[in-house]
Amino acid sequence: METLSSYRSLTHEEALMYTNEETAVRLKNEDEVAKARDQYAQQWAGEIRKQLDEIKGTAESLFHTLFTSRLSSAANSEPH
Repeated sequence: METLSSYRSLTHEEALMYTNEETAVRLKNEDEVAKARDQYAQQWAGEIRKQLDEIKGTAESLFHTLFTSRLSSAANSEPH
């Protein structure tokens, strides 16, 4: 990492200005990276919700089939 001592040919004010500009660029970059990570996390969460909804739909269908067939079987096997 460069420091103020690396800029011996610059005046103190110029070195501070350069450092401030460098800091501004880094902060902008970090903000862009944070936004990209947030967008990825939202997309990932959406995909997980979609997959869970698919699993839920399949499970509900299977449970309905299982329990209605058992109830039908039990009703048919009872002596009348």
